[in-house]
Amino acid sequence: MVTSGRLSEFLKGQGAGSDGFRFAVIGALNTALTAAIYLGLSYLIPERAAYAIAWAVGIVFVWKVYPDLVFVGGRNSTRWRYVMASVPVVAFLVGLYAIEPLTAAAGNRLSGLVLTLVVTSGVTFVLSRAVARYGRGVSDRFGDDRSPD
Repeated sequence: MVTSGRLSEFLKGQGAGSDGFRFAVIGALNTALTAAIYLGLSYLIPERAAYAIAWAVGIVFVWKVYPDLVFVGGRNSTRWRYVMASVPVVAFLVGLYAIEPLTAAAGNRLSGLVLTLVVTSGVTFVLSRAVARYGRGVSDRFGDDRSPD
């Protein structure tokens, strides 16, 4: 049985399960926002352009939200926010070249988008967690990861 204290501890935790849960919830919000933008624009402009615009909005969301609400206690200085925001750029490039063949294979835009989101979400979580968690407490060329700037 999970008590409210254990749940609170879990939600504030820095383990993979806690990070994963927060990533899923906040990532779902980001995904819903960007998916709505993509689907709406894809009927007005080419799919790749719609995808690019939607991801640009999502990257800003990641820069603002993920360091504080997803990877709690991780790196959150301005410099590390830029590093964190670069992770979805990698996922974006993967998705940019995957969306058309996945859409064609799936037979419709929504299914193609869902398949692409599965791939890019996995890439984003693994790389973002690595940026936020590994090497914490070590001052390096990006500066002290715990400084408020």
